[in-house]
Amino acid sequence: MLLIGITGTLCSGKGVLTEYFNQKGFYVFSLSDILRNELKLRGEEITREKLQNLGNEFREKYGHGALAIKSLEFFSGKDNVVIESIRNPGEVEELRKHGNFSLIAVDAPRKTRALRILTRHNQTLRDEDPVTEKEILERMEIDEGKGQEETGQQVKKCLEMADYHIFNDSDMINFKFKADEILSKITNKNIRPSWDEYFMLIAKQASKRATCDRKHIGAIIVKDKTILATGYNGSISGFPHCDDIGHMIEEGHCVATVHAEANAILQAAKNGVRIEGSFIYTTASPCWACFKLIANSGIKKIVFGELYRDERIKEFSGKAGIELVKCVI
Repeated sequence: MLLIGITGTLCSGKGVLTEYFNQKGFYVFSLSDILRNELKLRGEEITREKLQNLGNEFREKYGHGALAIKSLEFFSGKDNVVIESIRNPGEVEELRKHGNFSLIAVDAPRKTRALRILTRHNQTLRDEDPVTEKEILERMEIDEGKGQEETGQQVKKCLEMADYHIFNDSDMINFKFKADEILSKITNKNIRPSWDEYFMLIAKQASKRATCDRKHIGAIIVKDKTILATGYNGSISGFPHCDDIGHMIEEGHCVATVHAEANAILQAAKNGVRIEGSFIYTTASPCWACFKLIANSGIKKIVFGELYRDERIKEFSGKAGIELVKCVI
């Protein structure tokens, strides 16, 4: 059994790393799920404070590695497993006794993590999250082990025990690149991206050519694993860029630019390249106007990085016989 543990400071990116490994075929289990299930059985509200207190209670009653021992019954027989929410050295020590275990620590600057906590709370209204500056600082210090008993949260000590470290202070591409490097070392294998990931990475590079700073979008058209055309959002050829002269805003959106998907289709048309039956990779899902161009050009698959603005494409892609795939890199 290949066992990977993930520890890290509050809102450093542990969940993102876990999800990334899950996409690569790892079975995922969170020690916090044991605590959440126990709170549900007790009929209690699930808050971060209650999760922390219950975790302390478990470790006081059953030993520092109690949650790790309990977790083993959930992934018996699995080949590749990721365990997250490791917060006490006893859990690390217990997991090192079982299988081929490696511990990855994730951290990020405090200001960055505080902003992520507030953003997450505003987007999800997650009751577990602190919402004031004072609450956030207190929760971070508790999580890292300040003023805690040995049976309590001791994330800082867990970070020191880690075999590998990721400092998450950049963008998602760099974060996943670091994750792949670590996974390659753990498995002694080169981690190759899937074809969708490969072409989405290229679309991401194309987006860096965009000239409207309200949103940078890149798109590439591919057939039989061969790139036929590329595009990014930018002004009409020969016209000044939004970045230089400002935006043309209508109904809250800049309408000065030609969108990435449209530019890719236009590039193919100008060069006499047949794109019927091809796939388009775009860093954000197409607007309604671009979707209509995609459909009428005969493109059969849209791979997008984030859902952006117009959700009608979900309904009409099926009607048009176009496969719609989300690929986050």
